[in-house]
Amino acid sequence: MGIPYRRAPPSSSQGAQSAPGACFTLGSDVYWIEPYLLPKLMDERQGVITAGSIDASGVPTGPGYQSWLTARGLTAANLARIKVDVTDSGADNGALPVGHPDLAAGIQSIVNYTSEFGGYDPAGHGTINLAIIGGAPPDPNAAGTQDANGYLYGLGIAPGVHLGASRIFNSAGSWDVGTATLTQI
Repeated sequence: MGIPYRRAPPSSSQGAQSAPGACFTLGSDVYWIEPYLLPKLMDERQGVITAGSIDASGVPTGPGYQSWLTARGLTAANLARIKVDVTDSGADNGALPVGHPDLAAGIQSIVNYTSEFGGYDPAGHGTINLAIIGGAPPDPNAAGTQDANGYLYGLGIAPGVHLGASRIFNSAGSWDVGTATLTQI
């Protein structure tokens, strides 16, 4: 079941008087309070961190993940020869080309093994995994494709690989391969 906790907004007085990370009990169902940090996009940073391009304090040293790949022989042409299938909850709208601009050129096939219609991704889980692996912004220099520090939004770990999506989870998130056998998948 896990340990119940609540995240308090940064402006909340709950927990603001205590040391960061302090553990205390406010009630029978609250064991931990910490500031809530708003999620933000940091796509290229994942590649920079994976490449080991971080300073002594663990902070990424700056954009340039695609240059790092190229220096290791992983050029766009070489990456395009790699095929990766993500067997999950589907892909975006389930039709080629997909509507997501960072995946439109990369997803080459969508196969639906569920008893439901189409290879669309009702949960978004398959789509985010496809983007983490092979997201590639169509125009890295277009307005809004970089954050204030120059990191590219939408850049996956292997940008430009050919992606496939095999849908094996239905809209309820349950394993559903219809009449397919594991050999067919």
